[in-house]
Amino acid sequence: MKPTGRYKTAGNIEDIYYPDTHILINKLNIQNDSDLQIAEKQALQECIKYFSAKEITIFDSKLICDIHYQFLRKLYEWAGKYRSVDIAKGNTRFAVPQFVPKLMADLDIKIKKDNYLI
Repeated sequence: MKPTGRYKTAGNIEDIYYPDTHILINKLNIQNDSDLQIAEKQALQECIKYFSAKEITIFDSKLICDIHYQFLRKLYEWAGKYRSVDIAKGNTRFAVPQFVPKLMADLDIKIKKDNYLI
């Protein structure tokens, strides 16, 4: 079955789905879309609680990776890391993975000029 989920990662090493589904293999072995959405919602709520209790003094690419890690660490091995796969959502294609580190470095420069958005 060709993936029809929110993101398409065809042709990439991380393009690993459960058989006959569009569900990416995950640490909790969730193979049902509605169960995965519930797990993601719970993970997001925990992430919000975690960061609400922290004093954030610098907003930068490291913080973005930390947020991503805290949000998805219980579900995916790649949480908190820069993407290494091409993905798209609908007709929108996201930045090609080999450009992500440079784009994030550029973002850090812009954010630093704006006092880290604090």
